[in-house]
Amino acid sequence: MFTVLFPVFRLPEPTGQFSVGMIEQEFYSDEQSLPIRTSIRFPIDQNEGERLPYFSDTELFVEQISEEYSVPSMLLSQLEKVQSHSHAAGSDSLSKEEIEYPVILLSHGFPGSRFFLTHLAEELTSQGYVTVSIDHPGYSIASTFKGEKIIGMNNQLPNPLALDEWDAVVEKEWLPNIRTVLSGLNQMNEEKFGASLDLKNVGVIGHSFGGASAFQAMQQIDDVTIGVNLDGTHFGEPPQKRLEKPYLYLKADPREASTDQSNAEVNQKLIDDIKQRSKWASYLAVREYEIEGASHMNFTDFVNYSPLLRTTSLFNASTITLEINKSITSFLDEFYRD
Repeated sequence: MFTVLFPVFRLPEPTGQFSVGMIEQEFYSDEQSLPIRTSIRFPIDQNEGERLPYFSDTELFVEQISEEYSVPSMLLSQLEKVQSHSHAAGSDSLSKEEIEYPVILLSHGFPGSRFFLTHLAEELTSQGYVTVSIDHPGYSIASTFKGEKIIGMNNQLPNPLALDEWDAVVEKEWLPNIRTVLSGLNQMNEEKFGASLDLKNVGVIGHSFGGASAFQAMQQIDDVTIGVNLDGTHFGEPPQKRLEKPYLYLKADPREASTDQSNAEVNQKLIDDIKQRSKWASYLAVREYEIEGASHMNFTDFVNYSPLLRTTSLFNASTITLEINKSITSFLDEFYRD
């Protein structure tokens, strides 16, 4: 009965020619007190290692989800059985099919986790991209470090209405995180990947608040040359003009938006401000699509975790995921392959 009510979800099977290898890597900088945990996936020719669980340090992560969302951990135990399509593989297993591989960073939303966009990371990797899923410590549900330390959510977050303070979070924390990862990847490229990563034409894909960090990375980092915003509002430095870089804005279906009627006056002000910032995101986009039937969280795996955490229907969820992945892959292929 438990498995009927709380099934173990399955990620979509990657459709590309490559298998998916994965390593986990922590990056550090002198300016930041916390290391940044990443999952690096890269194309391999065959499955040499074991198939990895969806979560690393699964028990710790489930405990943190339980605490964050006030759901008994016993009712989340099925998450410990979820498998990814990624395989344990050393960086020397990177396929020799290509001389150089494009690199795509994945930036989660708030709250979020580097695991939330696993479906997309695996699909892109199978298509010949190296993907790097980033945890933003203090804004991720949980960041674990070698199973010994766990960092949950920052308990001194800005007021939801203080959008200028959230602008500062992007500028002073999330954007530096991306810079730190890029710096670390440049070092790894020589040491572990045989200089096979193209780090002069990096893409950044972000969901929600991570979408804002994707745009700011494009605006402020020369080596970030393409970006995708998954239903995110604009935060950070105000846009001065459209960028001369490819920028895709994928939006949820407005019919799927949820409404909270509590504290309506405050919510209306926030909604009005967010709508204005969303217009910036639309204006800046080179291309903009609305994914029919998609809610805000349909861009992530989170909708599949548990019925107790679900904020949207699972009706057509798998079809929506495939449509999202197809739209992003097509957009990236135009830039990197054509």
